Amino acid sequence: MKTLFACFAAFIVSLVGVGLFGSNPVALFIGIFLVGASAAALSPAIQTRLMDVAGESQTLAAAANHSSLNLGNSLGAFLGGVVIAAGFGYLSVAWVGLVLALLGVVVAVASVLRQRRRPLRP
Repeated sequence: MKTLFACFAAFIVSLVGVGLFGSNPVALFIGIFLVGASAAALSPAIQTRLMDVAGESQTLAAAANHSSLNLGNSLGAFLGGVVIAAGFGYLSVAWVGLVLALLGVVVAVASVLRQRRRPLRP
């Protein structure tokens, strides 16, 4: 879970960096690289968490994870298009990503709290 939250933190910081400093081409390049790197690191961390809690349903958990990632990609693209079309500019997409990442943190925290209340059976 430490890795999962560290990846979320890196993802959130990089999105904020793009949102705040993306008007500078060098900062935008670095920020987009960091967004991609932290997102790429986040995916296996989520997958590992699911494998840990899935018990005998690991195949189903892996399928659900990939489906959720695809749903998140499409939702992010849709919402990014909405804010751009609304006239908020290209950097507004970073703020949409931030909101979605924070929702992911909420889900991860809820997962940890639920596990503490009702520990997993081997």
